[in-house]
Amino acid sequence: MPVTLSAKTLADAAARVAKFTHASPLAPVLSCTLLEVNQGAVTLSATDTTYTARVRVPCDSAERWRVCVDAKKLAQSLKALSGEVTLTAGTGELILKAGRARLALKTTDADEYPELPRVTATPQELHAPTLARALEAVLPASSQDSTRPNIATVYLDSHDGHLVAVATDGHRLHSAVTALSWDAPALIGGEGAKHFVSALKGTSTCTLAREGSSLLLRAGDTEVHARLSAERFPPWQSVLPKDTPVATLTLSSSELADALKRAKLAASEDLPAVSLSVEDGELVLRATGERAQTEERVPTETQGDLPLTGLALEYAQEALGALGAEQVTLTSRGTRSAVVFSPVDTPEGAPQVSCVVMPRRI
Repeated sequence: MPVTLSAKTLADAAARVAKFTHASPLAPVLSCTLLEVNQGAVTLSATDTTYTARVRVPCDSAERWRVCVDAKKLAQSLKALSGEVTLTAGTGELILKAGRARLALKTTDADEYPELPRVTATPQELHAPTLARALEAVLPASSQDSTRPNIATVYLDSHDGHLVAVATDGHRLHSAVTALSWDAPALIGGEGAKHFVSALKGTSTCTLAREGSSLLLRAGDTEVHARLSAERFPPWQSVLPKDTPVATLTLSSSELADALKRAKLAASEDLPAVSLSVEDGELVLRATGERAQTEERVPTETQGDLPLTGLALEYAQEALGALGAEQVTLTSRGTRSAVVFSPVDTPEGAPQVSCVVMPRRI
């Protein structure tokens, strides 16, 4: 029986794995998708040697063959087709037929494709939305500096048997403490964490398995394999402020977000920063640039005296986005101390997110 599947289903799978390809003149096969038909399923795989994706699509066929085909061409071709598509492996080509349409894509010998990683360790079952939420909350703080590979990462720590996701760029630190059981700390690149989030969308459960320097995520019909970083993540818990706060502010997240947006319009483009102070029961935000200045006021409940504090506008905005809460607290321990953003309430079962933002000179 020939291999016949929904064009839309295959197009979606092809698009997902195409993100894992790598264009290299030294290894052109890495720009290909490995397409395998075996045991009643079509499996599409791609790798850039650091991250690997596999998507398995069941089919009613006893055929067995494998080919390599240009990943982008395959995804674009399937997207252009509709209805049912039939796959046939010819001599040096993959033939796609759908209705009156017929496309022939050149193929490469599958034996040239690198051996894909396998993980045989016992997986831990996790709640997929919780894991996705934790990763999304900390990713903004992951460093984009390629010269600091130990923090261009997301750390999946194990604390009291539970998973904690952490990321930092040296100027801020986001952490998300979950109730998920986890006992195998792992350091994954920021790009790998993004791949994980993408794979987790639309799924309710997933599994994670660590084996040596490998971490395997299974979510629905998708597998994402990450080669872990050999770098050492900073001792992140020592970064968390432990002194008694001198000031705690409780205010509306949306009102603060709006004020920060307006402040950014006036702030310097080189170092967009905002100063924070409390006057007459309101948080006052001031930003000054070469051609504009602004003053914003947000009602707040304040305990203690907030010292004049400067923050990077982008970091403050991303901290609010990471919290995703209606009401937030900002705590300060002094003029030169970090400001900690926290949600007032966290839904039951959701990660407890905290964002530490270092002060900026103003």
